Amino acid sequence: MPRHPSCAGIYAPIKTGKTVASGVAHPSAIFIAAPGALNGLEGVFGIPEPESHDLETFPEVTAFVERLKPGPEAIIIDDASVIADRTAAVMADKFKHSDNHFASWLATLKASIDSRDAIRRCRRHSVWTMHEVPPEEKGARILGGPRFPGQAREKIPAAFDVLFRAVPRNGLEPAPKRAWKFVFQTKPNADYLAGDRYHVAADPSPMNLGEILRLAGYPLPRLKGLEWQEEWVRSIAAILLRTDATVGLWLANAERAEAVLEEAERKLTAKGYDERHIKWTLTDGYDRAVLLNARGRLRRGF
Repeated sequence: MPRHPSCAGIYAPIKTGKTVASGVAHPSAIFIAAPGALNGLEGVFGIPEPESHDLETFPEVTAFVERLKPGPEAIIIDDASVIADRTAAVMADKFKHSDNHFASWLATLKASIDSRDAIRRCRRHSVWTMHEVPPEEKGARILGGPRFPGQAREKIPAAFDVLFRAVPRNGLEPAPKRAWKFVFQTKPNADYLAGDRYHVAADPSPMNLGEILRLAGYPLPRLKGLEWQEEWVRSIAAILLRTDATVGLWLANAERAEAVLEEAERKLTAKGYDERHIKWTLTDGYDRAVLLNARGRLRRGF
């Protein structure tokens, strides 16, 4: 297992599944989120609404984290861009009489870094979901990336272990009908920031942060009562990798992959499991196969 807990950033336009992807990776996490923001977790994958706290600014987040007692292994800040905006507004008022025109931005940057470091010190994984901003020309070209004010736009993402941009899965056929509608861009390009210090995620990658972190060596726990999922995920991934000829980063034969998933679904349904938990299991099994396939091809390339 890696020595330190992970710090992950996910950014994209609204309604692309950032919250669900974060909650699936850490189903027992504490969320920093507005009321109602987590409804999709139960509807999509049957994850009971987790503990959440509606905090306004990064100093509030830091103070909350520093008071936390041992418990859930992750903290998810959803949406960090909104918290950054609120923090910037508070700092602008605080420094409105300052001669340093950058004082409020620097204070906002420091506040966000303090939150990140507080989570690190309490030995918890963290996920920060963020809105997306496009590339800009401001004297020099600024890459698109997470929406943060001022210098925080580039300095905060640099501190993440993984920074993923969610983009539509267009052009990644064939793939089973169950595949994510969006995928992770995991490598930087000419227009947008991204990165993966663990070097395990394909590019593009299934939008499955949990399986990416497991491949990086983190033994992320399953939701209490759903420990059975792990055995099925391993089995599904192994069958897919044995039976499907592979091309590129994604399993090539969508029909064959779908047949494997349908057979697993029938068996799980016969056991009486919740259909949402079955969907979650099948998704993880397929995504694990894709990630293992991509890693194998990368290693063979060397």
